[in-house]
Amino acid sequence: MPSSRTYSFTIIAGFVCLSAICFMIVPSRLHAALLTACIALFCCMLLLMIRRYYLEQERMFKRSEDRIRQMAYYDDLTGLPNRRFFREQLEAALTDRRGIVALLSVDIDRFRLFNDTLGHDFGDLILLQSAERLTRCIAEGDVAARMEGDEFILLLRNRNHLEEIEAIAGRIHQIFDSPFIYPDYKLHTTVSIGVALHRPDDEPIDADTLIKHASIALSRAKDQTNSPYVMYTSALDIESYERLRLENELRRAIVDREFELYFQPQFDLATNRMVGVEALIRWNHPERGMVSPGKFITAAEENGLITVIGDWVLSEACRQIKQLHSIGFRGLSVSVNLSSRQFLQQDLADRVAKVLQKEGLEAEYLELEITEGMTMDVERSIDTLRRLNELGVRISIDDFGTGYSSLNYLRKFPIHKLKIDRSFVRDLMEDPNDAAIVSTIISMAHHLGLKVIAEGVETQEQLSYLNHSHCNEIQGYLFCPPVPRDELLHVLMKHA
Repeated sequence: MPSSRTYSFTIIAGFVCLSAICFMIVPSRLHAALLTACIALFCCMLLLMIRRYYLEQERMFKRSEDRIRQMAYYDDLTGLPNRRFFREQLEAALTDRRGIVALLSVDIDRFRLFNDTLGHDFGDLILLQSAERLTRCIAEGDVAARMEGDEFILLLRNRNHLEEIEAIAGRIHQIFDSPFIYPDYKLHTTVSIGVALHRPDDEPIDADTLIKHASIALSRAKDQTNSPYVMYTSALDIESYERLRLENELRRAIVDREFELYFQPQFDLATNRMVGVEALIRWNHPERGMVSPGKFITAAEENGLITVIGDWVLSEACRQIKQLHSIGFRGLSVSVNLSSRQFLQQDLADRVAKVLQKEGLEAEYLELEITEGMTMDVERSIDTLRRLNELGVRISIDDFGTGYSSLNYLRKFPIHKLKIDRSFVRDLMEDPNDAAIVSTIISMAHHLGLKVIAEGVETQEQLSYLNHSHCNEIQGYLFCPPVPRDELLHVLMKHA
């Protein structure tokens, strides 16, 4: 498209030619001058119109350019810089080399659970508020960006001391202590932080590698709940490879049926009888031997295999308990932990009903354990729990006291039992606060018509306190650790 200057030259040239023609063909110089003046006025107006048109075009082009830049370099939801912009800023910071360059990769713990149970609108609200909180933690010249999903990353430029970076990590944890507000809820969450550093005297490194280092440290931080952050070291590269290897081996384990069930007995304190067992998965790895769930459940949750594994646990637990019933241990029930992904399945009740029918187990002998966090979408939770209750299945809240359940909603849930988390039981005799919490939970549950079971009982003193507080059931190493089915038979015969 021709420029405004081209049109201007053309109009001026045309004006000069027309003026010359006027003076050549019009006899009267006065008339020729008047006609030339009219032509000049018209040309000026035309020039102004063209100028205005081109100014408007330039403004539209600038707006389009800004919009394209916004789309290319900034996140639509939070307004923070995106990965592309962040990478460019990091490259510039690494080139500068005037101080320590630090990356803090920040991930919102339990975000997927919030997003799945309360909906994407609330998930977006968490992301928006998280972005605002993180920008308050950095100084001018630093950059906060959203990488993807619930993962953010901070670029701290030209720091002189590691203590400055540690202080910012601490500030991030502190600022996330404040709950996210949702109608009828104050939802608490924490963050995991992975840190990668590049000092001026280090070997040159590119932006992508430093970002990868921060991401590897973040993966490690998710597994360490007792540390404010994890600093990247070369040793973490090996751990990252091991995580990938573990995921591939998990997929093979499902196909090759390498999983086994162990059972931990549960005892009634009033009668000292074994009334049930909790089914606990173990992985009989062909090379590593018996692997505890703490080593692989997190990986299974991250890659989605937890649903397949959970379905197997449910079916296998029902099958084995039915076998025990058939040889004389009729009253024994089994508790099975549900993952959040399983609980979110729309057809959960139908799946459970099919398993019970297939294995021939009466519903009253199956207890499903859920966590407080799974019930945040109250209306949906009530519907799911009601349908399970109608089957005759019993429901217990696992790890009670560690989440943020509303007692008002707890009263509405069709549940049968609360399980006191082992963290309260462990310090029962040393920490008066834990003792008070345990007594309060037991008293509250009894007022709501619920039974209480305490897990992690390991000492006679803990048992005496729980018995004195009228706890209904207990499980723990004081009585019996988790054992395979064959050993469980010996325990059953001992307590028959």
